[in-house]
Amino acid sequence: FFKLRGECMRYAIVMYSSIMVANRAKKLLSNKLTDIKIVQVPHIAGSEGCNYALRCKFEDLDTVLQMSKEYELTVKSSFEELIQEGRKVYIKL
Repeated sequence: FFKLRGECMRYAIVMYSSIMVANRAKKLLSNKLTDIKIVQVPHIAGSEGCNYALRCKFEDLDTVLQMSKEYELTVKSSFEELIQEGRKVYIKL
């Protein structure tokens, strides 16, 4: 009775203005959070421009947003990533 990793974990997607800004955020957070990475996401409704984002555990979202504000890294938008019927679904936060 094991669940697939994607189905039992909740993730957040944080969209920045560019891959460079997303990489800077990852570097700043790398000593605080263990499960963060840069991902290329499909075009998400309402998102324009860069489709690279920082992906983290959902419970780490507040830390990512707080750090982004502290270092003046503009967050374009954030989403919750869910797996529904085997497909990734993004819910704007």
